[in-house]
Amino acid sequence: MEHLIIWTLVALLLFMCFGALYGAGSFIAATLRNVFRTPRD
Repeated sequence: MEHLIIWTLVALLLFMCFGALYGAGSFIAATLRNVFRTPRD
């Protein structure tokens, strides 16, 4: 039973890490799109 709890915690940590990376990646992509879309004089 202890192994099940440990693997559940590991799965949750990996899921949270992937979610954070996905959120940061989409945020950076949107920021870069806004920067490159605006013409610089």
